Amino acid sequence: MRLRTAAGAAFLALCSCTAAAPSSPIDSIVPPILEKERIPGAVILAGEGESVTYRRAFGTASLDTIFDLASCTKVVGTTTAAMKLVEEGRLSLDDPLGKYVKCFEGREITLRELLLHRSHLPAYLKPKSSTPEEILCEFALLKPQKEETTYSCLNMISLGRVVEVATGMPLGEYLAKNVFGPLGMKDTGYRPDPSRCAPTTPEITGRVHDPLAGAYMTGDHQSGNAGLFSTGDDLSVFCRALLGGRILKPATVDLIFRPVPGVTLHRRGLGWDVFESRPWAPGVGHTGFTGTLLWIDPVKKRWLVLLSNRTFHGEKIDVRPLREAVLRVVNS
Repeated sequence: MRLRTAAGAAFLALCSCTAAAPSSPIDSIVPPILEKERIPGAVILAGEGESVTYRRAFGTASLDTIFDLASCTKVVGTTTAAMKLVEEGRLSLDDPLGKYVKCFEGREITLRELLLHRSHLPAYLKPKSSTPEEILCEFALLKPQKEETTYSCLNMISLGRVVEVATGMPLGEYLAKNVFGPLGMKDTGYRPDPSRCAPTTPEITGRVHDPLAGAYMTGDHQSGNAGLFSTGDDLSVFCRALLGGRILKPATVDLIFRPVPGVTLHRRGLGWDVFESRPWAPGVGHTGFTGTLLWIDPVKKRWLVLLSNRTFHGEKIDVRPLREAVLRVVNS
């Protein structure tokens, strides 16, 4: 009996579960995956429409732990900001990037192409420059890629600067005033409280893990490709508000989730991935390098937030088994 009690206590410590939460297959699926893959902690929320049907923390995480969203920044922050400005008529998807970022003048790249990752900019860059302006000009001098679609952090950093130019304020400030603040997402932003953050590596807690975003974010500028931090609760608010038309108009949400004809290498909406294979499909979403995932089924109004710090023990730690196991439950 003593051994059974100790084992039960260890399991509860690993789960960090709330006693009132209903049981789910996720409860038993997640702990062994975290142990096998050496992922310290995770927070998982799922729901349908306005209802939260699952909400638990595992491992070293608690429900209010703040995580580095990595590339989920691209959809939670940058895409949302740009599309709000499109709705307001302050930006057009067919505007040339050079209209807002001077060093791109003469290069035929539109804001739509940035969102679709069809700008022909390369996927990534180790910048030689030390200021955001110089880094953007490095982007502009790069040789165009031949592929129709190249998923690129450079696209979203450039689009983030467009938002700053169009609004006259830093990207993070615009999002705080126009998206996160109105929705009550009090724990979402670029400058988190490190004491509440999951460490992304033994050396990095509460500051962006992505090197390019870190190099770009000097002064008042924030990066459009990575750098946002948030909690599971805040992102559940975001998913519900997006599906409910409280961030963007329903027609705009339909547009960003709709796969664009002609994209043959990757099916993409505007900023968002459109998944094609199970257990991801049917659905749209985005992943982040640190071990994050947002997933939405726009038809059934189902959504999933999965946050983890899978990079803590090294960048080769595989988070796919965790994501796919949880998706098999949520998207069944």
